[in-house]
Amino acid sequence: ADDIECYLANRPVAAHPPSAIYRLRKFIARHRGGVIVAIMVLLVCTIALGFALAQAHVAYRAAQRADAMREFMFKAFAEAEPSGPRDGAPRITDVVIQAVANAKADARMNPQVRTELVGQLGAILRAQGQVAPAREIHAWNYAQSQRDLGERDALTIETDLELADYMVFAGSFT
Repeated sequence: ADDIECYLANRPVAAHPPSAIYRLRKFIARHRGGVIVAIMVLLVCTIALGFALAQAHVAYRAAQRADAMREFMFKAFAEAEPSGPRDGAPRITDVVIQAVANAKADARMNPQVRTELVGQLGAILRAQGQVAPAREIHAWNYAQSQRDLGERDALTIETDLELADYMVFAGSFT
């Protein structure tokens, strides 16, 4: 009689071997709604944790990128400081050309950071009227970006568009 009552109430019966899986099935059958809610909460928490970890990774990469750019710019301007007497202040184009040379020579620099920095430095040269050196810098930057990041990378495509813009600006329509 006890086993019949237990069976009807979805509780383990004494006549069945007491395995953990059997008792778990009976528990789930008795508390179906609570188990479903618990699984849903666990699933939502797992998904939220995945999103949080992905955002943490994006933030970490952005912080690394910002640190690399900051260090590079500090180094570029530190090199522009006079170590001795000069005729005058360094020209912005000289500082930019030196910074581009440093970026090209730094093998440890993140390729994405290098591509962005060299692109911005080339834009500064163009704004200063140095169209030919700016075009050469952007051509190098595009070739380097293709090699380091791949032809389908968004930054490579953006660099290609910048190079095309420079070519049109310089009057080279081919």
